[in-house]
Amino acid sequence: MIDRRRALIALLSGVGGCVSPSRFAFGDQRPAPYKRMFDDPLQFTGPDDALPGGEFRIGVFSPGTGPRSLLPGAQRAVDQLNKAAALRAPVRIIQRWADDPWGAGSQEVIKLVYEDRVLALIGGPDSASTHVAQQIALKAHVPLVAPVATDPTLTEIRVPWIFRLPPNDDALAAALLASQKVNASSRVGMLYADLHDARMAAAAFRKTLQTKDAAPVFEFIVPDAPHAIETAVKRAAQFSPDTIWVWFGQERLNQFVKIANEQNVCKQVITQWNAEHAAAPVFKSRMLLHYAAPFELNGQKKDAINISNYRDAYCYDAVQLIAAAVQLGGVTRKRVRDQIAQLSGLEGAAGKYAWDNGGGNIAAPVVQSFSE
Repeated sequence: MIDRRRALIALLSGVGGCVSPSRFAFGDQRPAPYKRMFDDPLQFTGPDDALPGGEFRIGVFSPGTGPRSLLPGAQRAVDQLNKAAALRAPVRIIQRWADDPWGAGSQEVIKLVYEDRVLALIGGPDSASTHVAQQIALKAHVPLVAPVATDPTLTEIRVPWIFRLPPNDDALAAALLASQKVNASSRVGMLYADLHDARMAAAAFRKTLQTKDAAPVFEFIVPDAPHAIETAVKRAAQFSPDTIWVWFGQERLNQFVKIANEQNVCKQVITQWNAEHAAAPVFKSRMLLHYAAPFELNGQKKDAINISNYRDAYCYDAVQLIAAAVQLGGVTRKRVRDQIAQLSGLEGAAGKYAWDNGGGNIAAPVVQSFSE
């Protein structure tokens, strides 16, 4: 038994002696024996696939009509591409939607992918529904372009199949507070809608506020009910805030500004663009109001393509990004994904797109100010 132990020790010593002690020495240029998850660019090394020929199909996960529809901007881009015969086959949009995104809605995305065999997906009309499309895109290996979602978690998890076009909530909050003299003594309050997108934006704003050594003096979630905003404003007034950060859809935001002006509740209001805001808002307010917009909506190129709101501009660009990827050889889903990833720096109707290492656009928001 002793001889066997000695033999084993000698064998192990011999194996250890075969490994050069300088293999991982300082300055070694060979690849590291591990992956740098947050530094390495995203890649997909899985299988490719063949799609039906004769046309390029783009799936749009969105209501077909109404203020939340993504179709107007996307269809405008498709019409221009087909009129100019820009691609070697016509482009066709296939739209599907269900009012219950996490239930019937997920089935509609599955149909777009497996029945309609779309080349890429555009959607959804907000961050919550975009998460639904992301789940399917991840499993089915389909590129997804998110034209209006601002939830930072969509790209923080570094799924290689998603590309987010607008600045995320972190960037919007940082832009709002960059010009504000906020410190530990500032009295900042928060009011926002009872929605997924609003809660994610509130979390981003709260986190950014902490970088100023400040914390909200109040934080109220405002239900979608009659007189709820009026009640919330009265409660907010009891805290004597200097500034109130709010997150509402366009109609309720206008209602809040009107009531806050009437009650003189604070010195200034700060708010930001979200998927519920199609056009650039115009406020009439005695209070100073700062609005973080995703980009400047008055450029010459935007006027040339007849785009008058943020949502249409991003949806137009979503189609153009997919078309540019096809022109560069993206005739399959994987190739479209790879080419979109290489298009960082492309100029669109909403400005220049530059991807971070998770597929999110890092363009800076624009803060606009309103007062009478």
